[in-house]
Amino acid sequence: MNLLDGTKDFSGVWNNSNNWENDGTYKGLTVKKTIVQWNAINKTFKAPENGNYTFSVYIKSSGNKANVVGYLNINGKNESQIIPDTPPKNDFDWVIKSFSVNLKAGDIVSAGYYLTGSGLGYTLWTAGHKWEVGSTATPWMPSASEVTTADWPSYIGQYTDFMQADSTNPSDYTWSLMRGNDGKDGVDGKIGPQGPATGITQSTSEPTTKYAGMLWQYTGTSNITIGTTVILPQAQYVYDGSNWKIYALSVANLNADTLSAITADLGTVTAGIIKAYIDYTFYNGSATAIPAKAYLKIDATNATQKIALQSPTGVDWDYIQMGPDGMSIFVDSQNVDGIGVVSGRYLQSNIGANGLSFVQSNSLTTNSDGDLVPAQPYTGAGSLYFNGTALVSTKPITVVTDTDWEYFTPAGTFAKGTAASSTMRLKKEGTKGIVHMRAGTLSSALKANIWANFIQVPSNMIPAYETVAVGGSMSGVPVLFYVNSTGMIKLSLMSDMAAAINVMNCYFEYPLT
Repeated sequence: MNLLDGTKDFSGVWNNSNNWENDGTYKGLTVKKTIVQWNAINKTFKAPENGNYTFSVYIKSSGNKANVVGYLNINGKNESQIIPDTPPKNDFDWVIKSFSVNLKAGDIVSAGYYLTGSGLGYTLWTAGHKWEVGSTATPWMPSASEVTTADWPSYIGQYTDFMQADSTNPSDYTWSLMRGNDGKDGVDGKIGPQGPATGITQSTSEPTTKYAGMLWQYTGTSNITIGTTVILPQAQYVYDGSNWKIYALSVANLNADTLSAITADLGTVTAGIIKAYIDYTFYNGSATAIPAKAYLKIDATNATQKIALQSPTGVDWDYIQMGPDGMSIFVDSQNVDGIGVVSGRYLQSNIGANGLSFVQSNSLTTNSDGDLVPAQPYTGAGSLYFNGTALVSTKPITVVTDTDWEYFTPAGTFAKGTAASSTMRLKKEGTKGIVHMRAGTLSSALKANIWANFIQVPSNMIPAYETVAVGGSMSGVPVLFYVNSTGMIKLSLMSDMAAAINVMNCYFEYPLT
């Protein structure tokens, strides 16, 4: 019994079949021929058990230096040296070539014969490949899945005599029918599970026998059209049961207007602009979410790289731009979850050679690169902006660590100075009170050694007992501070002093307990 399927007509998957073509029949078997060197047409099978197996095949050759030799592959390794190198090898008519080999269960094996010589008229024909169990080559038969009654002997003969040798005379035998005619086909069985992937059929035309999942490589030299599919030379296709679809395509360069993929392993990519179309929600300065679509865009076309959240119409709502000149961040607060930023809808910060800048605005303009930027800084209540000369704030700027300072207005002849840095503040810190004054002003002349009211402290800063301390100076004149039991801080100069502005600097502490 043949262990290979499809040996009558070379159906199924045959290795190197693209270099062989049909050339009639021999003994009812399809004949393949080739003029290509080193290309043995062959089909693989798996040895079912340990034992001795025999390969046999019909071959014919033309050419006095064709030099036909055998090919054997076991588990991916060339074992052709096992095959006896016996004549005929050149210019011979049909013969049976065979050899035997020991195999182990599960071995993957393929065999055939090929030309090693080349020249005008050198040709090799083959037909009737067969693998079978045992060390003897028997006449060709199909495989167990293909055999019919016609393939078996019809009669068996029996006779009896007293001679040791069997008779070769048919008339000495009594013949009886060995097997009846084939019956009608039975009911088809259930479809089994999907088997393992098969190999790739290679041919210059569409395979005549095809099935869902079949792989085919078209080896022609020009495009052909099958149904609505254009078949490309050397491309691999898979049959889905109705149409051929591209399975694998190997190219050095690919130029496409549109390219789609579910997954991609891209390695190093040289890219220009990359966009991802995403679901997006913005608020448009309100607390109501508005579903929309947006692009996440990465622009890597030059040294200035940009990552942006872009509207479907191409407007960069928010972006981060980095380049040799620094980095810029732009935000449209309409996209913030809430009611936006009252002190200016558009925000931008820049880091570059000139340091750090920050702008808020309710209006936009477009710069020379086509990017949206705030047009004018917001200068309303609570704003912080750069006016071209200085950083301007419409509210006092408080050091984060000094959030418990209280600012005060002094009493009597004292006042806050006119300098921009002028401050008058006090705070409670643990068990002590702290007073700090910078660039204070003496509104009118003050005599020495007179206690003048300076400030009334809050009730939580009234000391347990009266305290006198030296705490500062006024134009170089030492100043004494006196804190009484009602919380009034008084001031006394050590010498007379005329009225003056921005002259007083002091810092002093006093105990509360």
